[in-house]
Amino acid sequence: AKYLEGFGYRVQKSVFEFQLNSSQFKQLSIKISTLCTLQTDNIRVYTLCQNCVEKSLTFGTPQLSLDQPYYLV
Repeated sequence: AKYLEGFGYRVQKSVFEFQLNSSQFKQLSIKISTLCTLQTDNIRVYTLCQNCVEKSLTFGTPQLSLDQPYYLV
């Protein structure tokens, strides 16, 4: 969780939002794979398409920016 907080926003106890370019996403994916224990951990990454981001609702801050692809981890 501490590593993930350095990349994006923690929106719930186990949910993080990231807005990353492809290089940053690759770096994050590699790091996650080295930090997790495959037998006990379950980490899912969802890529949100531009249309999905545009249709999303945000209450409060921070607001979503549409500059780069958006990921939920």
